Amino acid sequence: LLAKIIDVTKERFGEHSPAITCFGVDLLYPGLVLEIDAMAFKSRHERIKMEPPLGSVYGGNFADAISANEETWVGGQEPWDDSGNLLCEGDNSGQVKVVFDKLKRVLHESGLTVDDIVKLNLFFVTDNHDISDEFHGALNIWKKFAPNSNPAMTAVRAYELSHPGVSIQADCIAIKR
Repeated sequence: LLAKIIDVTKERFGEHSPAITCFGVDLLYPGLVLEIDAMAFKSRHERIKMEPPLGSVYGGNFADAISANEETWVGGQEPWDDSGNLLCEGDNSGQVKVVFDKLKRVLHESGLTVDDIVKLNLFFVTDNHDISDEFHGALNIWKKFAPNSNPAMTAVRAYELSHPGVSIQADCIAIKR
C-alpha cells in the first residue's frame, strides 16, 4: 500500500510533494484500508529537502519538511541511514536516538532547533498492547536530547510502520521562538 501511495502522490504532485507520515492502525470502519489527513495553507511556503537525503523510505519525491506561515511541519522520520539501511534493528532506544537526531537535522536546515518544537508525534510498533516501556524510554531519551523543549506530544501505537524492524517514527511541528 505504501508503494501505491508514493506512486499516486508522485503522479499527482510531481516535484511539489508534501511532507508525509505513514503508519498502520486499525481504522474505524470495517473494510476501510486508507485514511488521509491533510493540511493546506493558502500562503507562500518552502519545501525543505535534505542533501544528502536522510534515508527516507518514502523516496525522494516527498519533502522532509514544509515551512508555511512561520510554522515548519516535519514529515515522519524513521531510523534509516543515507543509503537506505535500517539502523539499530532490534534496539528501540537506538532507533529513538536516530529518529530524534533526524528531526534535529531537518529543523536545523529550516533554521530551527528542537526547542522550537510545539507538537511532537511519536508512533511506536510493539508486540505488546502496552507501549508504556517504549513510550517512557523515548521520553527519557527526549529529556536528555532536548532538556529545554516541552512540546505538546501524542504517542500512537501503530501495528506497523514502513518496513519490518522499524519500531519508531516521529514527526513534529515547530515555530521559531
